[in-house]
Amino acid sequence: FKTHMWQPCVWKQGPAGAMFVLASLFGLGGASAFVSSPSVAAPRAVQKGTQSPPETAAAANGRGSGDSLVGLGLLWAVGWRQGRARNGAGRIVVRGRNYECNVRGKKGKREAELAKIIKKCLSAVIMAIKEGGTDETTNKALSRVIKDGTKDGVSRSTIDGRIKKFVDGKEQVDQIMFEGTGPGGAAVMARTLTDCKIRTRAHIQDAFKKSDGEIGNTGSANFAFETKGVLLFEGTNEDAIMEAAMEADAELEELETQEDGSVVALTAPENFRAVQEALEAKNLVSTSADVEYLSITEVELDEKDTYNLKFLIHQLEAIDDVQEVVHNAKFNDIELELNSYGIPMTWMTLQKLKK
Repeated sequence: FKTHMWQPCVWKQGPAGAMFVLASLFGLGGASAFVSSPSVAAPRAVQKGTQSPPETAAAANGRGSGDSLVGLGLLWAVGWRQGRARNGAGRIVVRGRNYECNVRGKKGKREAELAKIIKKCLSAVIMAIKEGGTDETTNKALSRVIKDGTKDGVSRSTIDGRIKKFVDGKEQVDQIMFEGTGPGGAAVMARTLTDCKIRTRAHIQDAFKKSDGEIGNTGSANFAFETKGVLLFEGTNEDAIMEAAMEADAELEELETQEDGSVVALTAPENFRAVQEALEAKNLVSTSADVEYLSITEVELDEKDTYNLKFLIHQLEAIDDVQEVVHNAKFNDIELELNSYGIPMTWMTLQKLKK
């Protein structure tokens, strides 16, 4: 056996080391028995004028052969185990595109949600810098985005790294809204931050095609939405928010209490930041706040179209350049079915499995 096959196992390999020690003991026992066998002991006995009893020599010879075989067997087992460990036996090694899909499909729900939050935060950071620069003291929008991002679990080092990359000119990106018609006639829009419009459009078009939808031109879907500043408050009520808004001269358009007791406040997009800061000055800090697309009209979907639209949304959100997906559909109760790798199946595949 090669030295590197057995030497480390004595001190570091636990069970393998024990096997090696046993093999060595059996080997030494076999060697000593062999030396005492008739073929070796007889000449010495003649010189001294003595002779070993035949039955004792035979027993020693048998014991030596048996111990030697056991020792060789254990040594072979040690070498086989070490070689198996070095070759990575027992592990499934996958590489390339399939490996990437496996890892992505097996991510936990929490990791996927955090990735979405990070993507949205970094997108807002870049847009804030493009509008007001990198100085947080003068760019209140940037300061606000960073504060909200760290509160949602985005590390400051991640934000600083993205800012440095943008400032150094290593990243030239633009915000583009892609629009299209989804399954059942639902209006779908995908907000992207991209450095290559052609590449991003190709990915989005492919996602629409796989989901029984069609990408459109600018204006093909935005008619179904309006933009509003949306602030969510918890632990308070409509009266307290309205009173604080009136004292701060903040222009609120609507207040609505949700089923869980939280309150949603709507503002015009141009007044969003001013209202948020005015309410915070009155110790009313929102749980979440952003300018969002709210649907004006809804499209009710059946089971098939609901499944295909959810599949489309999943495909769009998996594209690195996509920051947000909005739609005006009212869903059926059906949920996406996942394969063994955690990847959603198409409607056609699902129907084949049910037959």
